[in-house]
Amino acid sequence: MGSAQAIVVLEDFETDMSNYSNGNGTNNNAVLSPASMHNGVNGAQFNGTGPWHYYDMGIATGSGQTIRSYVRHNAGLATGRMYMGIAYSPTHAISAVIGDNTSQIILQHHNPFGGFTTLQSVAFVVPRSTWLTLELDWAANGDFRASVWDEAGTTMLAATPIAATGITGTGGLAFRGFNGWEMDTVTSNAVPEPASLFAIGAGFAALVSRRRRRK
Repeated sequence: MGSAQAIVVLEDFETDMSNYSNGNGTNNNAVLSPASMHNGVNGAQFNGTGPWHYYDMGIATGSGQTIRSYVRHNAGLATGRMYMGIAYSPTHAISAVIGDNTSQIILQHHNPFGGFTTLQSVAFVVPRSTWLTLELDWAANGDFRASVWDEAGTTMLAATPIAATGITGTGGLAFRGFNGWEMDTVTSNAVPEPASLFAIGAGFAALVSRRRRRK
């Protein structure tokens, strides 16, 4: 998690989504609804299939940040996914993906208009109708990690290994969802230094290992 610096709201989904473009220009499946609200008035609801990404280059994300959002899956079937993408540019985006269709948290490198490479993944069974915090750490040296936390954002539930990409600088915000996923309130904060990020990952892995040995 980030250091004790001010949290900045990047997107609250309160008014409209006219500032976003579609990655492939088709299948607009996102609507704002009070039923998908975590806080405030509205949240974003993603039904059926949709475009490769919604993106806004005017919402800046940058290396040295932690990006978080509230996500929830309300559909009855395990067929959906939610993507939160940062470092968005005409050539790439890095996404934290929570997929109950594969029971995973995934870190992916996307071509914004189609195609992707999975960088890292970890098993995670998605609870239904439960708000979670989806997090994407972008270290100053270009390392990334995707993780999922409880609603309060205080207990880590699963995290991918860290992926070294070499991508630094800034980029836009992007997201994608389908088959019953919801998102609300995307924020940014400072990310730990690269050494601390590796230490957090190692510490979490050790904790999981100890819990498994006790079972």
